[in-house]
Amino acid sequence: MKNKKYKRIFSHEKILLVATLIFFILLILTIYNSEKFYFTLFYSLYFLVYFIFCTIIGIKTLRNAYKNEPFGLFIYFLAIFFIIFPTMLISTGSVTNLSDSIKTFYTIGVGVGINYVIDNIFKFIEVETENEKKKELTKIGAVTKSLFNIIYISEYTAVIILEQSNLNFFTPLNDYVWIECIINWVKNWPFWIKLIMLTLICLIILSVFMSISISLIKKELDMKTKNQTKILKRKIEDELYLVSELTSTIKENNSDILKNLENIESKLRIELDNFNNLD
Repeated sequence: MKNKKYKRIFSHEKILLVATLIFFILLILTIYNSEKFYFTLFYSLYFLVYFIFCTIIGIKTLRNAYKNEPFGLFIYFLAIFFIIFPTMLISTGSVTNLSDSIKTFYTIGVGVGINYVIDNIFKFIEVETENEKKKELTKIGAVTKSLFNIIYISEYTAVIILEQSNLNFFTPLNDYVWIECIINWVKNWPFWIKLIMLTLICLIILSVFMSISISLIKKELDMKTKNQTKILKRKIEDELYLVSELTSTIKENNSDILKNLENIESKLRIELDNFNNLD
């Protein structure tokens, strides 16, 4: 039953990945052929189907998370709020220096709310947790703090990029018509949409970087463990050789002692027999 469930989830993930790739490919084609009605109509229908499919998968995922991982679900919603919050700042229209405002928010939200408050919550739970579950608790705490620190870095990086540039570094690519269409289309986006999209891109890049770093660290630890295993094995082999040599030496010495004792016994018996013969 479990294998079937995992296969079904994995199948949904593959379908969603392929559907997303098709979505972006069609988006590029539609931008390039925006004057053609059939492209726009087909893309609109596909977007509707894609949206319904994502909604169904999202609802199922949320239900499973609510049943099996309630804290994980809470963290997901909290992460979404951390990403959406700059949009709320922009919508008020009262923020003059967005990067400083976001930096202040994340300094308080992540620096105090996540790194301090949630960390203390995990420490409080750790006291009441059995030893075999403490490793899992530590892992959850580390993932939680890493997630929100990555969101902080991604959001702040996105704001700085958007404040300091106007996509002018893409100008050399204007020779390609389809790229120019995409650039012009993106330039017309509202600032908050650019911010969220760029934040998600930075978040994905940093998440991949963190995943690669974790894999490399694990690989290095495995290599060190293997090297330590080889050293211990060599040490045991050396000790075993010494024990074997010592055993052989003791056996040889014992055999010499036994021979001497046998010779002495033989001589004594001969002498005893001689005395008996005299009697």
